[in-house]
Amino acid sequence: MDIIEALNPDTLVMINPVCPFIESIDIEKAIKFYQCDSVDTLITTNSTQMQCFYRDKPININVNEPLAPTQENEPVHICNWAIAIWDAHKFNERFYRQGFAVFGENRKLFPIDPIKGLKISTEEDFRMAELLVVVMKNKGIKSREINYWTK
Repeated sequence: MDIIEALNPDTLVMINPVCPFIESIDIEKAIKFYQCDSVDTLITTNSTQMQCFYRDKPININVNEPLAPTQENEPVHICNWAIAIWDAHKFNERFYRQGFAVFGENRKLFPIDPIKGLKISTEEDFRMAELLVVVMKNKGIKSREINYWTK
C-alpha cells in the first residue's frame, strides 16, 4: 500500500522472485493480455486437465461416468503468482474497504508454461528447479542464463 500511496501509479505489476524461470517475454505477454481486457487483476496460473479432487469431491470430472481422456477434462487453474497485475486505484480502494485486495473483483487468470510458473517455496521445489537447469543446459535449451544453481 505504501508504494501505491507514494507513487500513485495506474497499474501495479508484481514479478515474483520465487519464480526464476519467468522471462521478459512472459511479462510482456501478460501486460498485453491485461491491457486487452477490462479487468482489474491478472494472475498467472498453471493449468491442468488431470482429474482433480478437493476434499474428496471431484472438480473437473464426473465420477459417475466412464473416465474420459485427460485432454477432454475441463482445465483447473492453479495460481502460481509468477506475474500479477492490478489496477492500482481499484486495488487501493478494495484494500481500504475490505482489508485485502489481491484477487480483485474483475480478474483474469493467465495460464503460462508450467516451467515458467515453477514456484520455489520448498526444498523439493528448489531441487526440481536445479534439475531443470541442468537438463536445459545439457540439452542446449536456450533460456536466460541461470548459473548460480549449477556447478
